[in-house]
Amino acid sequence: MAVFEPNSIRLDRRHWRLGMRSALKWMKKPVSEEGATQVARVFAALNGQQILREVDTLRRHPVGQQLLRDKPDLASAISADHLVGMPEGSFGALYYQQCCQDDTLPGYLLGGLIYRDGFFDALDIDEDTRWYIERLSFNHDATHIISDYKNDLAAEALNIMFNLGHQQSVPRARRFLNPFGLICLFSRTTVGWARWRRELTMAYDRGAAAAQTFPQCCIPWEELMPKPITEVREFLGISPLPAGWDTSDWCLKDPYADMSADQKDEDAERVALVDGAVRAGFNWREYMRADAEHREHFVEQLRQGAGYEQARSVLA
Repeated sequence: MAVFEPNSIRLDRRHWRLGMRSALKWMKKPVSEEGATQVARVFAALNGQQILREVDTLRRHPVGQQLLRDKPDLASAISADHLVGMPEGSFGALYYQQCCQDDTLPGYLLGGLIYRDGFFDALDIDEDTRWYIERLSFNHDATHIISDYKNDLAAEALNIMFNLGHQQSVPRARRFLNPFGLICLFSRTTVGWARWRRELTMAYDRGAAAAQTFPQCCIPWEELMPKPITEVREFLGISPLPAGWDTSDWCLKDPYADMSADQKDEDAERVALVDGAVRAGFNWREYMRADAEHREHFVEQLRQGAGYEQARSVLA
């Protein structure tokens, strides 16, 4: 059952109650499904006007205009089936390597969280904005690759700061005065607070400098996939990290340490079943829009050997 009423959220207004409630949920469990579900809600509720400005930039920028005409599906472009066979050293090949890592979810299971509880359908927006917001929800892993910050906890925080400068254009003086900046700043690391603050600021500065070269909202991710990653970063104005840059031991806590082996196996089975249905032609949006009970019924049907056409009947 949807929590949000259709067309109840306008981006030209701030929805403080929703934004702060979602921000607190995210800050409590940032590396979790519940936490990840809150990210788009925070942006839409508290930063909706910025999203509208980005859509306006798309409408004025020559590359953005082409994107709005074509409205490419980024979810399809970043699927493993599409990325396999990309040239060695290319943006797409690096993306494919990331897709194949253990514990990496198909993009739609992360980006598609925007559909949970009827949230996406509650946005009172035009078709250009609707396309752009869904696209935004799928660019997280792509920003990791262009920024060159990996997937450990410290790198996640650095990539958030990079994006605050690159995509969100948060003023430098307020880079830490928002839910995302705050949780990055007060993350526990092994490098000491002073250095950590400097590293976060440098990540922000890298993103902000790149934004002056090419706006993130207009990046043609699909066209860049076959190109060498060095060429992509140069095109986007992203300065390289120092050789041998490694943050893997900067944060001590494993975000999955509290998950039992049985839970990991159960989650992996669920992902494999749903992904098999999607590869066979099932529209992942139907699954992501459904509530937890109906999603579980759907997975159980697949587990028992039903085809996705039969299993999808339980989502209605």
